[in-house]
Amino acid sequence: MKQPELKNFNSAENYVSRSSLRNQYILILMAISILPTILMGGLLIRRSEVQFEKDAYENGINILRQVQSDVQRYINKLPSEALMLARTYQVLDLIKDRDAQKPSADEVTMNSSKEDVQALFTAYAESHYDVRQVRLLDTSGHEWIRVNSLNGTAQVVPEHQLQDKSERYYFKEALKLRNGESYVSSMDLNVENGVMLYDDPMLRIAAPVWVDGLVQAVVVINKTPLELIEHIDRIKPMGSLLLADLSGRYFYHPDPSKRWGRQGANIYEDWPQLRNAVDSGETNVRSGDSSMFFTEVKLFPSRARRSWLLGLEFDRSVFSAKAEDFTVVIIVLIVGVGIIALLTALVMASYLSRPVTALANAAHRLRQGDFSTRVPVERNNELGDLELAFNQMAGELQEHTDHLESMVYERTEELLQANIAAEAASRAKSEFLANMSHEINTPMNGVIGMAELLMETGMTGEQREYMEMLKDSADSLMMIINDILDLSKIEAGKFEVEESVFVLRDCIEEVMKAGEVESLKKGLELNYDLAPELPVSVVGDAGLLKQVLNKLMENAVKFTDKGGISVHVSLQERTCEEVALLFRVTDTGIGIAKDYQTMIFDVFTQADSSSTRKYGGNGLGLSLCFQLVGMMNGKIWVESEVGKGSTFFFTAHFGLLHETEDEKAAESEHAQDILQISKKSLDILVAEDNLVNQRLTAGLLQGAGHRVTIASNGRAALDMIGQQDYDLVFMDIQMPEMDGYEAVRIIREQESGTERHITVIALTAHAMKGDRERCIEAGMDDYLPKPLRKRELFEVIEKYFPDTVQEQPSEPVQSSGKNEVIDRDGALALLDGDEELLEQIWEAFIEDLPRRREAFKKSVENNDIVLFEREAHSLKSVAGSIGAGLLREAAIQAEFMARNGMFEKISYAHNDIMRELDSVMNSLPVFQRG
Repeated sequence: MKQPELKNFNSAENYVSRSSLRNQYILILMAISILPTILMGGLLIRRSEVQFEKDAYENGINILRQVQSDVQRYINKLPSEALMLARTYQVLDLIKDRDAQKPSADEVTMNSSKEDVQALFTAYAESHYDVRQVRLLDTSGHEWIRVNSLNGTAQVVPEHQLQDKSERYYFKEALKLRNGESYVSSMDLNVENGVMLYDDPMLRIAAPVWVDGLVQAVVVINKTPLELIEHIDRIKPMGSLLLADLSGRYFYHPDPSKRWGRQGANIYEDWPQLRNAVDSGETNVRSGDSSMFFTEVKLFPSRARRSWLLGLEFDRSVFSAKAEDFTVVIIVLIVGVGIIALLTALVMASYLSRPVTALANAAHRLRQGDFSTRVPVERNNELGDLELAFNQMAGELQEHTDHLESMVYERTEELLQANIAAEAASRAKSEFLANMSHEINTPMNGVIGMAELLMETGMTGEQREYMEMLKDSADSLMMIINDILDLSKIEAGKFEVEESVFVLRDCIEEVMKAGEVESLKKGLELNYDLAPELPVSVVGDAGLLKQVLNKLMENAVKFTDKGGISVHVSLQERTCEEVALLFRVTDTGIGIAKDYQTMIFDVFTQADSSSTRKYGGNGLGLSLCFQLVGMMNGKIWVESEVGKGSTFFFTAHFGLLHETEDEKAAESEHAQDILQISKKSLDILVAEDNLVNQRLTAGLLQGAGHRVTIASNGRAALDMIGQQDYDLVFMDIQMPEMDGYEAVRIIREQESGTERHITVIALTAHAMKGDRERCIEAGMDDYLPKPLRKRELFEVIEKYFPDTVQEQPSEPVQSSGKNEVIDRDGALALLDGDEELLEQIWEAFIEDLPRRREAFKKSVENNDIVLFEREAHSLKSVAGSIGAGLLREAAIQAEFMARNGMFEKISYAHNDIMRELDSVMNSLPVFQRG
C-alpha cells in the first residue's frame, strides 16, 4: 500500500479559516432552528387564555351532567332496597302471626318468625358495608326489630334497648306514602338525645309494609352515603364540585370542615344570587372572579319538590394562570430547541476535530501502558500522515515492552518457586518439631515417674538429694519440651482451642495455688483481685487462660527475690455476646530494661544474658504467651522498670452465657466455691473392698443427698447392676474375686448393641502418668486417684451430671505440712473440713484393723507376695485418707518391694507397717476417746 506523503500543516492562517467556518456553520444552524419556534410560540400564547376557559367550561358542564347522572342513579336505587325488605315473606309472615292474635301457647311460632326477620336484616346489613341500621317499626312508631351494623359486622339490638321513633320525620312521611312508594331523606348527622352516634351523615330510606291494603309496619334503613362521597372524591374536574340541600346546607365541599353544614357553612351565603337563580330556573351564576354551573337531583317521593343542588364552581383566574403556565412552557420549549440546536451545531463542528481527539486519546492510553493502541488511518491528508506515524511508534514501543515483560515473568517464576520451597521447609520444620517434642515427651514421663517412685522408697539423705536434683532437672526439661510442642503445634496450625463454660474465680485460684509452693520457698506474698463487675462464668478455653497465667506467674516467681506477686482482673469491654477482660500480673522483681521490652516476646529471646545465668530460662515462655493470647483474640505487653519490678498486661475475649436475671442473681450469690446439695439425687454403686474407702466414699456421696449401694468386689457389683439400674458406678481397680478392669469389660459387653451406657469412674491408688489412659482404654469413663478428695469427687459427678450441684463446703482447711503420725488438718483438707465424716473414717479404720493385721501376717507366713502387694496397695490409699503420712510412706515402700520381687525385704517392710499401725492407733483421737 502506498503511504501518503507527509505534509507540513502548521499554517496559522489555515487554522483561523477553519475555525471561522465552524463558527459560521453553528450560527446559521441555530438561526434556522430557533426563529420558526419563536414565531409559532407567540401565536399559541395569544390564543391560549380564551381557549383554556372555553375548553374548561365545556369540560365542566359535561362533568356536571355526568355527576348529576351518577348521583341521581344512586338515589334511584335506594327505594328498591327498602321496598325489597318490606315485601319479603319473613316480614309479611311476622306481621300475619302478630295480627292472628294466637294464644300464648304459640309464642314459639311468633319468636321463630321474629328470628327469621332478624336473620334477614343481619344478612342484609353485613352484605352492605354502608348500612348502619335496619329497623322494623310498628304503626305506632315503636321499634319492633333493630339491627346495628359497623364495618360489616351486624348485631341484633336487645328488646329492652328498642326505642320509640314516632316523632321522626321519616316515619311520619312513610305513613303518607302510597303502596309501592319509598321515602328517601336528605343527609344529616346521626344524633340521638343530643349525642352524635356516627360521624358519618345518614340517609334514611323508609318503606311502608302493606298487608291486606293497610300499612302494618315501616321498614327503615339508615345508610351512610360513603359510596356516593367516595365517587365524587375520585372526580377531579377543573373546578370544585359542590353538593347541598335546598336549605343551603353543604353535603359535599372541597373543604371537609364545611361538609354536613359544619361551622355554619351554607351555599347561599357563599353565593347570595344562587337562591333567586334556583327559583327562576337558571343554571349559571357568577360572583367576582368565580362562576358556577348548577343543577338539581330529585329525591323520593318525586311528587314533592325535594331535591339537592349540585354545582361546579370555576375560578377564572385559574385560566389566566394556565395561560401563563402555557407561556412558560413555550419559552422553555424555545430554550430547549436552542440548546438542541447548539448541541447539534457543536456535534457537527466537532466532526472536524474528531481525528485530533482520537489521536490525543490514543496517546493517553499509550502513556498508561496500553501499547496495543492504534488509530485508524481514514484520511489521505496531513491527519492521515500523523495517524500513520503514531501507529508505527506504538508498534515499536509494544515490541520493547513485550521483551521487558518476558524477562520480568522469568524472574518472578524463579522467586515464586523459591518462596514455595521456603514455605515447604518451614512446614516440614514445624511438623518435625511437633513430632519430635511428642516423641521426647513419652520417655520423659517415664523418667519423672520412676524418679517419683524411687523417692518414695527408703533412701539415704545424699541419694534423696541427688534424686530430687534429677527430678527437678527432668521437670525443667519437660517444661521446655512442652513449650516447644505448643509452639510447634501453633506454627503448624494444629493447636485446638476448646470452648466450654468455666467459673473465672476458680480458674484464677487454681493458678494461684499452683504457684504457692515456689513462692513460699522464697517467702513471697501472693494475692489476687477480681473486679466486682466481672461475670461469674464465661465461655472459652480455661486451659488456655491458665497456661498463660501459669507462665507469667512462673516468670514472676523466678525473677522476684522479695516482696510479692499480685494478679488483677478487670472488665475492659462488654457486649451482649462477649466480654473483653484485662489481666495484670505484677511482681517486685528485677525488672526489664526498656530496650528489651519489645523483644522478650520473640522466640528464644531473653532480656539479659546475665539474668539468664542467674535465674535460668530458655526464651520460650513469653513467646508462647504471645501466641496463646492471640488465640484468645487479645494482646500482651509489659511495663517495667529495672530494679522496681514488672507488670505484664494481656487482654482476652470470652463469650457470655444467656441467662435470666434470676439465674444471674443466684449465680452471683453462690459463685465462690459453691458445692450445693444436688438438685437431683443419683443412684450410685460403689465397688470397693476396703472398709475405710467404703465409708469415705459413701459418706461423701450420702452427704450430698445421693443414694449409695456398696459392693465389696467386682462380681458383686455385676450382680447388683443386673438387679437395679444405677446412674453412676465408682469402680475400684484392685479387688478380690474380680478386679475393676474385668468388671467394666463385662459391663461394656452386656451393653453392646443396646442404647444403654452406665457411667463408670475408676478409683485407684495408682497415680502414675498413663494410669488414666489405661483406665479409659479398659472402658472406664473417667478416673479418680486415691486418696479421694471431696472436691475432685463432686467435680467429676457434675461433669457427667450437670443438673446436679453439691453442698457448700466449710472454710477450707490447710494441711499443717509437718511429718506427723496423724495430720488431722491434711485429712480434713481432703474432705473440705467435714469433721464428722473424718471421725467415721477413723472408726472404720479401727474396725478393719484386726482383719488387716491378720492379712499381712498370713501373707508373710505363707510367703504370699500377691496378697502382701494387694494389702499394701489398699493400705496406701487408706493411710492417705485418714491423714497417716508415715504409714502411707511405709505402705508405698512395701508395695514397691512386693511388685519388684524383693522377697528378702518383705519381712522388714511388714515390721515397718506394723510399727506405723501401732503409732497411728496411739495417735488417733477416736481411739484415745474410746
